[in-house]
Amino acid sequence: MWYVGVNVDAMEAVLDSLDSESVLGEIHLQLAKYHELGRFNTDSEMDKDSALFHLAVAAQLNNAEAIKSLAQIYLQKENDVLPSVTVADTDENTNKGLDYMMQSAQKGDRASQVFMAQAFETGLGLGTKHSQDWKEAVMYYEMALNSLSGSGSTSAGDEPDYKLTAALANLFHKGGFGLDKDPSQAGDLYNEAAESAMAEFKGSLATKYFELAEVAWSEMDE
Repeated sequence: MWYVGVNVDAMEAVLDSLDSESVLGEIHLQLAKYHELGRFNTDSEMDKDSALFHLAVAAQLNNAEAIKSLAQIYLQKENDVLPSVTVADTDENTNKGLDYMMQSAQKGDRASQVFMAQAFETGLGLGTKHSQDWKEAVMYYEMALNSLSGSGSTSAGDEPDYKLTAALANLFHKGGFGLDKDPSQAGDLYNEAAESAMAEFKGSLATKYFELAEVAWSEMDE
């Protein structure tokens, strides 16, 4: 039996193409959204606990949108599913948010991959369970560069490939935090970043990256 206020036709259209687990995940995601829209409210207050419950169940059922939204909520970032829901800014919630963000990255979300790469690169916002780790940063940068949700030229708010490649080059150029310095790899990556920047008509950046490639390659025999 459907709740009053739920658009049955719209819900069924979404569910028709999904398998059983995906169907359950999508149902709980839509229920969370309906709470946000006030469809189940008997007064002026939204039932945030119920909304979060349905979102968490959707995430447990491997719904990508729910996983990413929970990551954003627990990491104090804006999200599109439950924009009015906030949680306390605590180490426990940060740890929980990072767990969700890593799940989102593993599911192929480029923005989540970039977030984790930058977090492991800088050591910022890693809660109490993780610490600065450039091997992890490399893994997530490479994941983002190979992501099917990225395409070289990027959507609004996304990092272009040449910036990600240059960031990766910088890690190999410097070395540290568990990552061995590799001037040869750094030079190759800077050169790749330069060519990518040229393709995007970023001439000054391309020149900078070509120069950094030469610097890195010159250190190979040191």
